[in-house]
Amino acid sequence: MDIIVRIIFLIPLVISVIVCLVLFRIELLKGGIKFEFLRKMIFLVIGISVLEAIGRIILFYWQLKKSPIGIYLLPGKGTAYFVDKIFSMALPIFIGVLIGIILLSIVALIRRYSKRPLFSEADQWVLFLAGFLVGFPGVFILILGSMVVMVIVLIFSSLIKKEKLVQQRLLITPYILFVTIMILILENFSFYQSFIN
Repeated sequence: MDIIVRIIFLIPLVISVIVCLVLFRIELLKGGIKFEFLRKMIFLVIGISVLEAIGRIILFYWQLKKSPIGIYLLPGKGTAYFVDKIFSMALPIFIGVLIGIILLSIVALIRRYSKRPLFSEADQWVLFLAGFLVGFPGVFILILGSMVVMVIVLIFSSLIKKEKLVQQRLLITPYILFVTIMILILENFSFYQSFIN
């Protein structure tokens, strides 16, 4: 039973990290991610997250049904315990989608009102995916960490090349994906959880 719970919790994490690694590799090797492929990866990650939440709800229902005390906590027994637990299991998905939509909207506004092209269409959808995966409050670490990594890489690359880096558009996708992968891995360690909370 314990192994089933671990599998249910680990499958979305492993798939999310693999998706981010694949996108990171494509971004570095090909210089850009095609929107159609990115959209499929976003649907895959969200779909797996929804299936994970459904699996957790079914497992929780089954555990309550098996327990002699738990049957009194099921729906229809005069308590809202089961509904509250379902809400708490589904809340991270809704918050992740909301954060993704907020990041998507901010970048879309910047793209619309900026005189020079700062972001590509793939950049804004990578931000949506990253916002969905890291959730709240990880989005603040995502933004701050991405900026710090980007500045460090740009400083070192300009020192090595001995020239000024002037670009038409910001290349944020590799930094966002790198920091997202780091956050997804570090979320499983207690020191990161204590740092966040």
